Amino acid sequence: MRKIQSFLEYIGLRFAIGFMKLLPYWLSVRLLAYLLLFGGKVLRIRRKVVLRQLKAIFPEKTDRERNILADSIYFELGKSVCEIFIAPDTKVFEQMEFEGVEHIENLVSMKRGIIFVSAHFGNWEVGARALAQFTDKVSAVVKTQRNTLFDNYINKARLNAGIHTLSMKSALRNIILALKKNEAVGFLVDQYAGKHGVDMPFMGIETKVYTSVAKLSIKTKSPIIFAFDVREGYYKHHCFISEPIFTDNLELNDKNILDLTEKINYTIEDYIRRFPHMWLWLHRRWRNLEESKDENNPSGTRISKR
Repeated sequence: MRKIQSFLEYIGLRFAIGFMKLLPYWLSVRLLAYLLLFGGKVLRIRRKVVLRQLKAIFPEKTDRERNILADSIYFELGKSVCEIFIAPDTKVFEQMEFEGVEHIENLVSMKRGIIFVSAHFGNWEVGARALAQFTDKVSAVVKTQRNTLFDNYINKARLNAGIHTLSMKSALRNIILALKKNEAVGFLVDQYAGKHGVDMPFMGIETKVYTSVAKLSIKTKSPIIFAFDVREGYYKHHCFISEPIFTDNLELNDKNILDLTEKINYTIEDYIRRFPHMWLWLHRRWRNLEESKDENNPSGTRISKR
């Protein structure tokens, strides 16, 4: 039964993509942006999750302001969907401006492995494909999708753009091997880590955070570079690339791992606060937001005063 369901979902997706590609791109991107907005505003798809998290992180905003922000989150996601599945990569790349490419080029010339760190922010898929232009080989650590037909489809698109994929479930050995061969590996580390993470504040509220990137960087002595894509309007993108964080002199111990993980968190937080409409708030990042409320802490969370 599941195979039939997956097949029908996949056929529906391919039909929708084929139809959208027949339309002028300016129309496709607007249709999908408003379709996602309709899903969030009218059908209320994960709307409670988005608003609950926005209220916890931005208590100073009014309900109206948070609803307007939520609308823009769905709208931007619709644009990303169109860019990922409808627009040729070259069309999107033409509208991309890069700030800090020299940091990647320097590490490539030094023959260093690179750990790219980003988040579900802007168009993370197309942004990664764009970054692949500046390295000899880049791999991305990805979560396997439930629908294997869809999983194969999107991984083939990534490979055509020069991105090799490594499954989160069995990636460690291949990640270390790639970094030792002076290749680049990309991670999205902004989601709930569950049993694989440690308790740490994110955006001021304690949650489960991944420490794997910090461990890998210290263990392999591979520098970390942050990359964030910010969309401007319908077509333009500005890709911010940070100076590298070098870990050559750090020992692999709990303190250094936690300190580096905090630094990674704070960098991601900074971009989310600057461009909150660009982040994927539909993900349940703080599971403790659903705990019982009390008078002194209405959100029912443990809030860091850092």
